[in-house]
Amino acid sequence: MKVLIVDDIIENRLALFHFLKKIGSCDLAENGLFALSQFKSSHEKGEPYELILLDLMMPEMDGIQCLEEIRRLEEHWGLSEEKKAKVVIITALDDREQIKRAFDAGCQEYLVKPVLKANLAKLLNKLFPDLVLN
Repeated sequence: MKVLIVDDIIENRLALFHFLKKIGSCDLAENGLFALSQFKSSHEKGEPYELILLDLMMPEMDGIQCLEEIRRLEEHWGLSEEKKAKVVIITALDDREQIKRAFDAGCQEYLVKPVLKANLAKLLNKLFPDLVLN
Protein backbone atom coordinates (compact mmCIF):
# COMPACT_ATOMS: atom_id res chain seq x y z
CA MET A 1 0.00 0.00 0.00
CA LYS A 2 1.22 3.48 -0.82
CA VAL A 3 0.50 6.13 1.82
CA LEU A 4 0.88 9.92 1.92
CA ILE A 5 1.07 11.56 5.35
CA VAL A 6 0.46 15.31 5.33
CA ASP A 7 0.95 17.43 8.45
CA ASP A 8 2.82 20.68 9.07
CA ILE A 9 4.21 19.39 12.38
CA ILE A 10 7.10 17.00 11.84
CA GLU A 11 6.48 15.08 15.07
CA ASN A 12 2.95 14.26 13.90
CA ARG A 13 4.22 13.10 10.51
CA LEU A 14 6.87 10.89 12.09
CA ALA A 15 4.48 9.35 14.62
CA LEU A 16 2.08 8.37 11.84
CA PHE A 17 4.99 7.19 9.68
CA HIS A 18 6.29 4.84 12.38
CA PHE A 19 2.90 3.18 12.65
CA LEU A 20 2.05 3.10 8.94
CA LYS A 21 5.45 2.00 7.58
CA LYS A 22 4.42 -1.52 8.63
CA ILE A 23 1.64 -1.57 6.04
CA GLY A 24 3.39 0.00 3.07
CA SER A 25 5.46 2.70 1.49
CA CYS A 26 4.97 6.09 3.17
CA ASP A 27 5.74 9.54 1.82
CA LEU A 28 5.62 12.69 3.94
CA ALA A 29 4.52 16.23 3.10
CA GLU A 30 4.54 19.33 5.29
CA ASN A 31 1.68 21.19 3.59
CA GLY A 32 -1.13 20.85 1.10
CA LEU A 33 0.80 22.31 -1.84
CA PHE A 34 3.64 19.83 -1.46
CA ALA A 35 1.14 17.01 -0.93
CA LEU A 36 -0.65 17.94 -4.14
CA SER A 37 2.63 17.89 -6.04
CA GLN A 38 3.42 14.43 -4.66
CA PHE A 39 -0.10 13.25 -5.45
CA LYS A 40 0.21 14.33 -9.11
CA SER A 41 3.69 12.84 -9.43
CA SER A 42 2.64 9.48 -7.98
CA HIS A 43 -0.26 9.30 -10.43
CA GLU A 44 1.99 10.20 -13.39
CA LYS A 45 4.39 7.39 -12.38
CA GLY A 46 1.52 4.91 -12.22
CA GLU A 47 2.04 4.47 -8.46
CA PRO A 48 -0.96 6.27 -6.97
CA TYR A 49 -1.58 6.69 -3.27
CA GLU A 50 -4.17 4.37 -1.80
CA LEU A 51 -4.34 6.20 1.53
CA ILE A 52 -3.83 9.86 2.37
CA LEU A 53 -3.77 11.12 5.96
CA LEU A 54 -4.35 14.83 5.73
CA ASP A 55 -4.07 17.42 8.48
CA LEU A 56 -6.80 20.04 8.36
CA MET A 57 -4.93 23.17 9.44
CA MET A 58 -1.71 23.84 7.53
CA PRO A 59 0.06 26.81 5.97
CA GLU A 60 0.13 27.37 2.19
CA MET A 61 -2.94 25.18 1.51
CA ASP A 62 -5.16 23.65 4.18
CA GLY A 63 -6.39 20.07 4.18
CA ILE A 64 -9.84 20.86 2.79
CA GLN A 65 -8.41 22.84 -0.13
CA CYS A 66 -5.93 20.05 -0.82
CA LEU A 67 -8.63 17.39 -0.67
CA GLU A 68 -10.90 19.35 -3.01
CA GLU A 69 -8.07 19.61 -5.52
CA ILE A 70 -7.23 15.89 -5.17
CA ARG A 71 -10.86 14.97 -5.88
CA ARG A 72 -10.98 17.39 -8.81
CA LEU A 73 -7.88 15.75 -10.32
CA GLU A 74 -9.27 12.25 -9.78
CA GLU A 75 -12.46 13.27 -11.59
CA HIS A 76 -10.42 14.86 -14.40
CA TRP A 77 -8.41 11.63 -14.75
CA GLY A 78 -11.67 9.65 -14.88
CA LEU A 79 -10.87 7.46 -11.87
CA SER A 80 -13.59 5.16 -10.60
CA GLU A 81 -14.54 5.29 -6.91
CA GLU A 82 -12.49 2.13 -6.29
CA LYS A 83 -9.36 3.76 -7.78
CA LYS A 84 -9.64 7.00 -5.82
CA ALA A 85 -7.44 7.48 -2.76
CA LYS A 86 -9.00 6.90 0.65
CA VAL A 87 -8.56 10.16 2.56
CA VAL A 88 -8.59 10.53 6.33
CA ILE A 89 -8.68 14.06 7.72
CA ILE A 90 -6.69 14.35 10.94
CA THR A 91 -7.10 17.47 13.04
CA ALA A 92 -7.28 19.00 16.48
CA LEU A 93 -10.69 20.49 15.60
CA ASP A 94 -13.62 18.45 16.82
CA ASP A 95 -16.56 20.52 15.65
CA ARG A 96 -19.50 19.58 13.46
CA GLU A 97 -18.92 22.32 10.89
CA GLN A 98 -15.34 21.18 10.20
CA ILE A 99 -16.41 17.53 10.07
CA LYS A 100 -19.16 18.39 7.57
CA ARG A 101 -16.72 20.39 5.43
CA ALA A 102 -14.29 17.47 5.38
CA PHE A 103 -16.93 14.95 4.30
CA ASP A 104 -18.40 17.37 1.76
CA ALA A 105 -14.92 17.71 0.26
CA GLY A 106 -14.68 13.93 -0.12
CA CYS A 107 -12.92 12.40 2.86
CA GLN A 108 -13.84 8.90 3.99
CA GLU A 109 -12.97 9.34 7.66
CA TYR A 110 -12.11 11.99 10.23
CA LEU A 111 -9.81 11.52 13.24
CA VAL A 112 -9.28 13.97 16.08
CA LYS A 113 -5.79 14.45 17.50
CA PRO A 114 -4.10 13.03 19.36
CA VAL A 115 -4.34 10.01 17.09
CA LEU A 116 -4.23 6.81 19.11
CA LYS A 117 -2.79 3.72 17.42
CA ALA A 118 -5.86 1.68 18.36
CA ASN A 119 -8.22 4.22 16.75
CA LEU A 120 -6.08 4.44 13.62
CA ALA A 121 -5.87 0.63 13.35
CA LYS A 122 -9.65 0.33 13.70
CA LEU A 123 -10.18 2.97 11.02
CA LEU A 124 -7.70 1.31 8.65
CA ASN A 125 -9.40 -2.05 9.10
CA LYS A 126 -12.70 -0.37 8.21
CA LEU A 127 -11.27 1.26 5.07
CA PHE A 128 -9.17 -1.74 4.02
CA PRO A 129 -10.84 -4.91 5.35
CA ASP A 130 -8.13 -7.19 3.92
CA LEU A 131 -5.35 -5.27 5.67
CA VAL A 132 -3.50 -7.17 8.38
CA LEU A 133 -2.15 -4.96 11.16
CA ASN A 134 0.28 -6.20 13.79
